[in-house]
Amino acid sequence: MKNNLTEKDIENLNKWAEKYNIEELKIKDKEKIFNLEELHISNDNLTELPKEIENLTNLKILDIVCFKLNELPKEIFNLINLKELNINSFSLTELPKEIGNLTNLKSLIIRCFNLNELPKEIFNLINLEELHITSHNLTELPKEIGILTNLKSLHIRSNNLTKLPKEIGNLTNLKILDIECYNLNELPKEIFNLINLEELYIRNNNLTELPKEIGNLTNLKSLYIDCYLNELPKEIFNLINLEKLHINSHNLTELSKEIGNLTNLKSLYIDCYLNELPKEIFNLIN
Repeated sequence: MKNNLTEKDIENLNKWAEKYNIEELKIKDKEKIFNLEELHISNDNLTELPKEIENLTNLKILDIVCFKLNELPKEIFNLINLKELNINSFSLTELPKEIGNLTNLKSLIIRCFNLNELPKEIFNLINLEELHITSHNLTELPKEIGILTNLKSLHIRSNNLTKLPKEIGNLTNLKILDIECYNLNELPKEIFNLINLEELYIRNNNLTELPKEIGNLTNLKSLYIDCYLNELPKEIFNLINLEKLHINSHNLTELSKEIGNLTNLKSLYIDCYLNELPKEIFNLIN
């Protein structure tokens, strides 16, 4: 793509950098800014971004950590060569629909704690391999998440999500699934169709039981459970490839003797109100 950065654009970028005391972005060498591939902007006081960023057309990585930023210029989403985009803000409540233009993105990290919803255009990003969504206000994860079948890593954190769409079960290339949703009451059984999963994190939620279908995830190497489980499904102890198992539940008082089946375990963490440890736990010599 031709670079359209003009002397006026550079002047405006320099003025913006000076306004927020961003020494690293003060531009003296036009050729260097033309070839810029990574831009990391971190500033606690920054409330705006210059639209001239759209002319940094060689950018592959854009990292924005600005807690007071309350709006993203739509022009950012003309950077179609971006591979990685990280947006971290307390003040952003919405994302422009133009985010759907970034079809070459491989990694999208959204940590916007007051984001109300995800634009449906985000699900045009079919080349995504890594997606992080953190928002305290998000109440729904659209079913279109199931379109992103190239995802290998999915992380969802929200205070207000109470359920997940069954379409997550379409993401059959997932290796890592991390769910931290404080008001989540149940998991769709379709999650346990994700037989390529190697790491599963289910934490800080209201779950009191796990479906027996968790035993389908035979490629799991790491399982982290932090819930209000009353018991563990015995099928967990069929996951013989597990190397790390973390169990945190104040409601759990008994651990099945089948835990001794997990002979590949290298790390075992138990934070529960157990009455006793099964003697089979001492079979875990690794």
